[in-house]
Order: sequence, then structure tokens, then C-alpha cells
Amino acid sequence: MMSGLSAMSRGALDDARCSLRDALAYLGTGGSGRMVKTFGRLWLTTVTAMSGRATDARRELDALEWWAEDPDACMFDPYRSLAEAWVCAAEGAVSQAISIMRNAAERETRLDRPAWEVVLLQTATQFGDHTTAARLAELKDQVQGPRAPTAAAHAAALAAGHGEDLVEASRQYEKFGDRLAAADAAAQAVVADQCAGLRGAAMTASAIAQRLADECQGAQTPALQAAMTQQPFTARQREIISLAAQGLSNKQIAERLTMSSRSVEGHLFRASQRVGANSREQLISILQGS
Repeated sequence: MMSGLSAMSRGALDDARCSLRDALAYLGTGGSGRMVKTFGRLWLTTVTAMSGRATDARRELDALEWWAEDPDACMFDPYRSLAEAWVCAAEGAVSQAISIMRNAAERETRLDRPAWEVVLLQTATQFGDHTTAARLAELKDQVQGPRAPTAAAHAAALAAGHGEDLVEASRQYEKFGDRLAAADAAAQAVVADQCAGLRGAAMTASAIAQRLADECQGAQTPALQAAMTQQPFTARQREIISLAAQGLSNKQIAERLTMSSRSVEGHLFRASQRVGANSREQLISILQGS
């Protein structure tokens, strides 16, 4: 189990998934070892979602429904929030993933657990949250180790749209072993440099992101997907079409993203106009082929 956690922390996603699956199979389905099995399933959910396997990750998360009645469930709160957020991100509901991380970080603020707050806000930043810079700047001197200042620099660079600083944050993440965060920061640098018209810098950042994604054994995060594909749709349009691809109705998408059905319809209509699609199926096909 600890081997799986170690592999996940350094971005070796396939190795982590294999170790965690083997550990859970060894522990079996009995009532003993419940705490260890809960941690293991949460980590397995998270690493599966980091690999972009949304259906498998959702199935693992759904196996933990007993939490609601468990008096000891609060000890797992940060891990569950991370797992839920990564599953939502893998499903394409990135704004929902960011919301989960923000709410979880606020909970950790109330509990005076700044180290967990840093981890949660860093993850929100990896998902593309531009609002984390101020709080991470406050936390960087409160938490020991390299993560807090690196996450603060990452958040500031993302908010400012500075590709060069995002690449530097990527280097710092890689330096202390968080290759998945390093890949996301480099991928965000690609988009920032493209928006600034810096083609050469974007190509350099893309090479870094691709190398790190390969080292992470096929990671498929929102940042990497945005950097490695052409973007005919806006971020919100991609999110809505991704959920539509899973068979959700407009009403279900609206409920999932806390918006009105009319807004969902509007986004789908404008996306169709943008690419000349004549149906929901064509939109989905264009997104999946981009």
C-alpha cells in the first residue's frame, strides 16, 4: 500500500495503480483492515483519475458510499476531497473539481491545517484556478518544505499568464519529485505562451510537458489535455460537451455545474456555431477528435 502511495506521489501512475490494486486484493472484502483499505481505495481512485480513466475512477469512488454514516470519516476528508476532485476533472467537470478543492481548503483553514490547505490549493491551481495566488502567498512562509513556495509561485504565474514563470515552477516541482504537478505547470505554460504569441517558448514548454507526462506513465490531466490538443472550444464549452459525451442531459449537466439548463443550451449552441456542427453527436465527435 505504501509502495503505491510512494509511486503516486512521484507520478508513477501505472506503478501506483498496480501496487494499490494488489494490496486491496490481498486485504480482501472482509471487515478487517477497514482504515487501510479506505486509504488504499481513495489513493487508487485518485491515481486512476489522474490517468484519465474516468469511468474506472468513478466506480472506485462509489465503492466508498458508507462514509456518510461512519463516525471516523472526518479523518479521510482531505483524501476524499482530492479523490472526488480528480474524478470530476477526469470526467471533464473541471469547474466542479476546482469548487471541491476550494471548499476543502476552506475547511482546512478552519481546522488550522495549513499544510493540507497548500496541497488542496495547489491542486486547484493545477486544474486552472486563477484565484489561489493570494492565499498561497500567505501560506508559503507558514509551511516548511519546498511545496508551499513552489505552489505560490505556480499560482502567481498562472494568474499573470507568465509562461516563463510557469516553466520555472515546473522545474521546482520536478526538483522535489512532484512530476505530475511539474507536468501541469509546464502544460499551462504552453497555453500562456501561445496566447502571448511566443511560439518558440510554447514549443519548449510543450516538450517539457510531454516528457513529464511520459514519465508519469500516461497522465491525462486537464492541463495536459488543453496543452496537447488544438482548442476549437472554450474551456466551459469543453466541460459541457465532455459531460454530454457521458450521456448526461442538459438538465443533468446544469445540476452538475450549478447553472441553468438555458445556459447549457446556449453554450452548446455557440459551440456548434463555432465549429459548424449540426448535432450533439457531431460536437462530441469533434471534441474527442481534437
